[in-house]
Amino acid sequence: MKMNVHKPAAGKQPGFLKWLNALYHRGNDVYGSTFDINQYPEKMVRKLYAYITGDTDLMIFTGLDPDKGILLSQMPEESNLLYLVKPFFPVVKQYPIRSTQEIRSMAARRCPPTPNPFTTAVYCFDGLGTETGLHQPNADCEYFKDLLIQRYANRLLTHATSRITAYDLEKRYGKIIGKLFNVL
Repeated sequence: MKMNVHKPAAGKQPGFLKWLNALYHRGNDVYGSTFDINQYPEKMVRKLYAYITGDTDLMIFTGLDPDKGILLSQMPEESNLLYLVKPFFPVVKQYPIRSTQEIRSMAARRCPPTPNPFTTAVYCFDGLGTETGLHQPNADCEYFKDLLIQRYANRLLTHATSRITAYDLEKRYGKIIGKLFNVL
């Protein structure tokens, strides 16, 4: 079933439709007229709406944990949905978005990214799983695995997008993926 951002359908929430329409227009503003909200599964978009609104009943109904961040896996590279929805979050839950390749490159040059992904309260990693072979100086632990573990240990809200599956991310980083993220 395709999402229709222009006409309300029976059984759909007016708040969701208003948000979906705003998301559609933001997508067109950012990515141009070729942006199509229907490239994203409706179930995922509805869960994202529930998470952003913070509606506890809706979150429980959709199986989301408000203490975990969002992981959008198998996302098309050309349009970042977490970038589009960022302004819809309450101000205290808005986040910087940084490419994992960029973070990898900065860490390799020993030039820490700003804002610091180890300490910033809310952070979004774009392209998680695309960074390969980066290790912290003088350590055996993979940089991003350590980063995710530290963010979890410090109870820092973490979001991410990835082109690969959650299963493949879990093979790479371990069970931290399930502990840190609501996988949509």
